[in-house]
Amino acid sequence: MNIQPGPIHLAIIHRRFLRMILDGSKTAEARLSKTRRLPYKGLEQGQAIYLKPPGGVILGQAIAGAVHRFELASPSDVAGLKARFAGPLGGPDPASDEYWAGKADAVYATIIELVNVEQIAQPAWYQPQNNRSAWRLVRPA
Repeated sequence: MNIQPGPIHLAIIHRRFLRMILDGSKTAEARLSKTRRLPYKGLEQGQAIYLKPPGGVILGQAIAGAVHRFELASPSDVAGLKARFAGPLGGPDPASDEYWAGKADAVYATIIELVNVEQIAQPAWYQPQNNRSAWRLVRPA
């Protein structure tokens, strides 16, 4: 994949779910939060996303396909998203139930369809950062 000029995002994804993305059984990523932050704001279709596990090296890259944004009013909205996107998010999975239960009070949701997913070696330009953000902008527009 040839990364085009423009913003580049870094998504930190638990190893189990990162493996599912890289093997093609998970074709979308969900990010739910109480505040309007990346990727809810700032990620657009066609932008590059690098993928890495917590504390690990970059293992993959993808392009943002459709980016779905939602404002949530109640825990039932969260349950609705889980049901609507279950297939692309890796199907019914007891491991993901814990994630969704922990996000019942989320106000903002971003569902990112991932296309052109590739496993890669960590790029030489990447410098690890010691912050706890699970989504970072590594190259602004």
